[in-house]
Amino acid sequence: MKVWVLRDNYYPEKIEMYDDPGSLWKVLEQKQIVLQNGYWIAKEMQMTDVKENHSTVSVMSEIELDSGLDDNLFTQRYLMRMR
Repeated sequence: MKVWVLRDNYYPEKIEMYDDPGSLWKVLEQKQIVLQNGYWIAKEMQMTDVKENHSTVSVMSEIELDSGLDDNLFTQRYLMRMR
């Protein structure tokens, strides 16, 4: 992996992933990086599969943080139960 990190907030702006032989496989680009409620968030992300010549874009239109979810919802035991 190669990671490009913003100097001012240490947020990963771009990540290149390589396969075992060392060929570029996928690229994640994070755009529209904003500070919201004390968290740095990318409102737009694009994952490109270089080998398949295909990409997916994810755009966050509404982001809700610290909404009061119980920490127990994220334990390994609970998440395994949800399968």
